[in-house]
Amino acid sequence: MALAPSNIVTEMYPPGSDPQPILTGKRAEAVAILKQIPEANEVRFEPIQTDKKRAPKLQIPPYIDIMEPYQIFSLFFTEDLFKVLADNTNMYAYAKLSKNMNPHHRNWRSTTPGELKAFVGAQIYMGFTKEPQLKDYWDEEKHNKSVHANHPSPELHINILPPGAYEERITTKRGAIERQGFKIFVLADHGYCYYFYPASRTKGVVEVGMAKELTKTGQMVYELVQTLPKDNKTYDLYLDNYFTSVNLFKALREIQVGACGTTRPHKEFPNLLKKLKDLGSYIPYHKVCAIPVNDVLCVAWQDNNIVLALTTIHTVDQTDDYIERTRRRPQKTSTNGPLVHKEFGEQAVKNMPIPRFIDDYNSHMGGLFAHGGPYGTGA
Repeated sequence: MALAPSNIVTEMYPPGSDPQPILTGKRAEAVAILKQIPEANEVRFEPIQTDKKRAPKLQIPPYIDIMEPYQIFSLFFTEDLFKVLADNTNMYAYAKLSKNMNPHHRNWRSTTPGELKAFVGAQIYMGFTKEPQLKDYWDEEKHNKSVHANHPSPELHINILPPGAYEERITTKRGAIERQGFKIFVLADHGYCYYFYPASRTKGVVEVGMAKELTKTGQMVYELVQTLPKDNKTYDLYLDNYFTSVNLFKALREIQVGACGTTRPHKEFPNLLKKLKDLGSYIPYHKVCAIPVNDVLCVAWQDNNIVLALTTIHTVDQTDDYIERTRRRPQKTSTNGPLVHKEFGEQAVKNMPIPRFIDDYNSHMGGLFAHGGPYGTGA
């Protein structure tokens, strides 16, 4: 069941409560700001029209029989790849043997692409069949120590000349939390990584093209979107507040890409909505405030705290802009615990209407984290 915006706003002072208390301090400031912002059902915004109902579709070559698992597998592990893997494994083994001065060392028998296919198949089988110990899979020592994917020559693609340099590295012990790693910016959908760019530890975000009025992270998002197929398809992009800005969403809209995401109180974001961020304790629960800026809808929504967001694919003035969801009562120690607990009463869970842009954001951002790892982007 969806409710109109006017039904979801709790009055700060219910009608009939006479006399009205005198407002001072931040409470008075909050009331003054809310009077300057139109009610959600009065905000008119024209979202970009995208095909939200278009389901993901496989684009498999016509010569592939999708009922044959190996043919699907061969799209990722090609015959050429197995040949390169065999060649590099053999070169690596012979290079290691040439440095072995032990006269009793074992000779190397050249491997073949067919043999490596069997080896990879055995590795896949291990993933489906769980045994107590590794030795239960192999009758000897682990065989993949000799498999080598890259060319063993250190000067194949780079020739390091003196003077050289080195840097310290940290190796984490088993089971420890990884504190360091590589930051990559990922464009993903339904749990699949489509494209990514790396970030430099010393240089920050790599330079990728030029676009005025975009931050470096915004430019990164813009360039990632350029990698998507253009064949008259439209896309909806969901991002977290590390990337979002009014200028970025405007630029994406100009190339027919819709966008939605949480945001920070950046320069282009309306000042009235920025001020609400510091007045959360005095804003009615589930209050929605919205102001369009440059064809981008800027929104502040009171949840457990004020949530700031941007969207070019939603509105807030229609009944179906809200959807009922089961909410859990937060702890009383949460940011706006006392305010929220008045709405829940004694109920630990309660069905409540929330803005559809929030529901869509929560649903679609999960497409990235299905990989199981922390990423720097929600794009």
